[in-house]
Amino acid sequence: MASLKEIAVSLIAKVQRLQEALTADLTSLQQKCAAVTKAAEAIAQSWSGSSMGYHSELYYRNFERPPLGAEFSPEWGGIHGIPEGWQKRSSDEVKAHLEKLAGVSVADIEHGAETALFEVKALHSEIVTEISGLHTHPGLEQEKKLLSELEKFKWGTTLNEYMDANMPKTYRSRDSQAVCQGVKLSAHLYYAGIAFEKNSECIAIQGFFKAATRVLRQIELNTGPMGLSDGAEQQPVKAVLAICDRFHVVARQLLQRRENRATLAITDEYDVQDLLHALLRLYFDDIRPEEWTPSYVACPSF
Repeated sequence: MASLKEIAVSLIAKVQRLQEALTADLTSLQQKCAAVTKAAEAIAQSWSGSSMGYHSELYYRNFERPPLGAEFSPEWGGIHGIPEGWQKRSSDEVKAHLEKLAGVSVADIEHGAETALFEVKALHSEIVTEISGLHTHPGLEQEKKLLSELEKFKWGTTLNEYMDANMPKTYRSRDSQAVCQGVKLSAHLYYAGIAFEKNSECIAIQGFFKAATRVLRQIELNTGPMGLSDGAEQQPVKAVLAICDRFHVVARQLLQRRENRATLAITDEYDVQDLLHALLRLYFDDIRPEEWTPSYVACPSF
């Protein structure tokens, strides 16, 4: 059975492979989303500014910004007739003009992240399943916290959430016809919402790669020679074994100081004891010098 560290190493490789495979597509999709967002902002300059009834469908001339004095009044609306230059535009008309400005098809971004999300969510499910046993191990509290956050990972902001945040919350109009028709979503805001949703999915996917890599790397590092995954009672033994295994490497490294500075040369057993004593301080508080006779406790006389 693979250890927790081995599982983490294997999963890190999968994360890296998928990240490399998707990076170019995600970057391209984000660029398309940015172009659609910019086009929607330009169209918004020609909009009535009201989400009440038919007001939401009104745009000035050929999607032009109205000059001073020709702005639409949401308060008066069409009580005295629709002002000159303002006309209803269908969703398809708005989309056609938006796509012309952006040089991007809305359909391209609507389905652009579907395949990537499917693959990433599958990997997410595999990761949280494979390392779910982490929750039952002693220690590794930081890694458990990161795993919990990964388990609840949010895959971006939805179109509905975007609309809730951007639709006006208060309305004022004397135009009873528009008021009776209720609140309507303007076409340009809808397409801007699609671009926002898809861009947020790209950002979420990139965030997932970082979050997954972080928790897996920490599991890899913190279940090494110290071996918390093998039981907390084995920690002291594994720590000593790790120090002993690497002792020779440490001793040789001390001889390679810059500018020939003085160092600790290991020439006899006392040098070994001093260096070992210092290294053991990394993990233990009670480090005692060598004694000629064993320690003992004086027994009280009766």
